[in-house]
Amino acid sequence: MIDEIHSRVDIVEVIGAYLQLKRRGNDYWAQCPFHHEKTPSFKVSATRQAFYCFGCKKSGNLFHFVQAQENVDFVGAVRLLAQRYGIHIPEPPPRTCRAAGGVAEAADAKASPKEKIFALLTEIAEWYHSLLKGAEGEPGRRYLAERGIPDDVVVAYKLGYSLDSWDATLQWGERHRYSRELLLAAGLEVPKEDTGTTSRNSCYDRFRGRLMFPICDELGRVVGFSARTLEKEAGGAKYVNTPETAVFQKGRLLYGLHLARLAFKDSGQALICEGQLDVIACHRAGIKHAVAPQGTAFTENHARLLKRFTDTVTFAFDADAAGQQAAVRSLEVAFNAGLAARVVALPEGEDPDGLFRHAGAAALATALGQSLEAFPFLLGLCRRQHDARSPEGRSQIAQEILKLVAVLPDPVVRATHCQWLSRELDVPEPALYETLNRLAQTRQRASRTPRGASLPATTAAAPALGGSTTVEQRAELTLLDLALYHGFIAHALTTGLPHDWVSDTTVGRALNLVVGLTEQSEWQTAARELAKDPELASDPRIGEVLAESKFKDIDPEHEDEHVREHNEKRLRRAANDCLRVLHFRGIEQRLKAVQAALQTTQDPEAIATLQTELYELAKQRDQLKRDATLKPGAAVAGADT
Repeated sequence: MIDEIHSRVDIVEVIGAYLQLKRRGNDYWAQCPFHHEKTPSFKVSATRQAFYCFGCKKSGNLFHFVQAQENVDFVGAVRLLAQRYGIHIPEPPPRTCRAAGGVAEAADAKASPKEKIFALLTEIAEWYHSLLKGAEGEPGRRYLAERGIPDDVVVAYKLGYSLDSWDATLQWGERHRYSRELLLAAGLEVPKEDTGTTSRNSCYDRFRGRLMFPICDELGRVVGFSARTLEKEAGGAKYVNTPETAVFQKGRLLYGLHLARLAFKDSGQALICEGQLDVIACHRAGIKHAVAPQGTAFTENHARLLKRFTDTVTFAFDADAAGQQAAVRSLEVAFNAGLAARVVALPEGEDPDGLFRHAGAAALATALGQSLEAFPFLLGLCRRQHDARSPEGRSQIAQEILKLVAVLPDPVVRATHCQWLSRELDVPEPALYETLNRLAQTRQRASRTPRGASLPATTAAAPALGGSTTVEQRAELTLLDLALYHGFIAHALTTGLPHDWVSDTTVGRALNLVVGLTEQSEWQTAARELAKDPELASDPRIGEVLAESKFKDIDPEHEDEHVREHNEKRLRRAANDCLRVLHFRGIEQRLKAVQAALQTTQDPEAIATLQTELYELAKQRDQLKRDATLKPGAAVAGADT
């Protein structure tokens, strides 16, 4: 199955689902997801099916990437990729039977805690959905009818109903052999205070008598719920959401993303609404690129998530004061992530769901299509809040807008917005530039990391190729580079590089892999085979070689024959230099072994043999010290002396 995934799944497609890749030649580049950077240094090679970051040195194959992004182990990455691409996973026969139609929690003792939660949430979402369709779900169906939501939408979005009971979910879990601990871990139960136990009386159902919206991650897996009250005069919260769990982090989730992300490409943007019903209304109106933050403001994580799929977002928040201020805060978040942003000015008191119900799909589409660019929207909002006729009012307007301009990284774009604002407010440009520079300096001071403060773990860089690496390690790495990119070097090494000269390290094993495949006339497959090996591909030194050759400027295929011959000799000379280093190490190691043997043996014949070998080894070592390179033909034939 691993080989099938390697053969069917393209690493560019996998990583492209997480990052916005831009093609340069045969390779793809993006901003690294493993450390903060502004200039893309993360390279994805389609030919080698590997990735490498020139900034933090992180490297690997498609499995390594999914492991890091999804926070799963290797088996979890395999399962996820297999599910995503429809590859069958052979499953062992279950060790326990299903109870009352449910999945017994003990059915797979090897399942990770996350997998158990996913299984539980998938099944209980079906239960909530069945309750909504049954006699108990009449309150939920009545509410949906009042909101004009038909049955096909209920089915498409798996809407459900939770019984108005303190322990209905708990009893369901017991019937289906889900432990209270797992129900608590999934956020379905609330622990009672000061009980200190996990008995039935120690917890109660979180969702009671509410309309249930399953919340899915970008892969369509149920990770939690948003539950709306059905009581018009309810004293509790209008919405109750799943708390933070191992699979539910609301600041990283967007409702409807798994349904909308394919539409981002067609529309060229993502539409950000406030709530689930707004998203559903937009989708019903044919506006398929709508999503919504999950019970929280639009966050940096949301912006980074959307940046994987699109460069532009449009905010369609409610037309009240709170919604407008939320749009302003969201604009800064979007700009910080490198997203272009627009804002929809909905009619007073309306939201997408209400507009759809009152005026229909065409009216909603028209309203959403009349979005404003971020700065004209903000200027209109500021003019309603401040008196643009007074100097003080203009100053307040200018500062509000320039705070957002200061976020933009491009100085030309900032200058263009200053020119526009100068015309709109009739304020001299130098005054605006002075204000902008002051705001930018304040922003820079606020964003600096305090001296001595620890950086996030994701910014820690792997060791560079130089520094503490030995001469022998660099020699092996250079030979790996030369052999991987130049077949004539790899073929020469099949006879010029004895196996015992190579160290038992990841780089040494990678070098032997390339030479071994060359001996089997499989040199063309070496790079892909190297990228497929989890241990080798994750070594940042090997990852850098897979990403780019240090000898990329030396072209042995040059059209000019003299240049071609000269370049080929340069590459052979580099290989010979490395072989001399490895040969010298081999002699030194053998010398130590012979000297140790001489101290322990008592056999005169053995002593004589060892002394002869010691003498010959010393001669070879001294000769190597005198030679700058190996003589032609000694290792990689054809090099200059």
